[in-house]
Amino acid sequence: MIDSAAGWLLVLNRELVAPLAGALSLGLSAIAFDPAAFRAAATPAGRDLALLLAFLAGVSQAAGHGLVLFLNRVPLARFALSLVLMASIYLASAVVTAVTTTLAVDYAFRREIAYGPVIGIIALAQAPRLFGILTLAPYFGEALSRLLDVLVFGLILFGLYHGIGIPVGIAAMAALLGWAAIRLMSLLFGRPLGRAIERLRHAVAGGSLTVTSQNLAEHLKGQARKLTVGKRPRE
Repeated sequence: MIDSAAGWLLVLNRELVAPLAGALSLGLSAIAFDPAAFRAAATPAGRDLALLLAFLAGVSQAAGHGLVLFLNRVPLARFALSLVLMASIYLASAVVTAVTTTLAVDYAFRREIAYGPVIGIIALAQAPRLFGILTLAPYFGEALSRLLDVLVFGLILFGLYHGIGIPVGIAAMAALLGWAAIRLMSLLFGRPLGRAIERLRHAVAGGSLTVTSQNLAEHLKGQARKLTVGKRPRE
């Protein structure tokens, strides 16, 4: 019995705890602008950790949606599945950014590079978004979100230069072209894709949501007013 429990603990550590710890450690090194972190992300093993990190960043980014689900009293299983869905969408967007950046380098600058290392580097560059949950805070949340965007872009340039040796100027232009391609696809397909994602989110959550991201602020204000009224002393 003891041997069986020890075996399960070893499997859990090897399959879950160790990769999570490795991804977070790699992410912290990336935030510190450590060139070795991006060189590691350009390798197959490092790319797997970087993709896991980008997924965790997506979970943090999905915190706002998680709050909406919590206020709608969505069952725990559907709550977890919804967060996984939103994090997966964030991860997919990072991969698409990497692919468009690689294509930009290939065709605009005639420099052939492999997709794998670029995907690892751009996934690792999402490390600042681990703090995305803090963007929900009032007053400074929006400013923090913009700061995280700047950090991510800076890490992409830093990573492309130190990870696979792309000159900074070419890395900057490629990143901008990749961003422009994403924006163009968003303009062309954003609305139908957004509607499809919204339907999928509602399906995973188990139906329509009374509280949404659009009325979340008003809902919280209303709840705060109710609490304030309830605490007033009776005359």
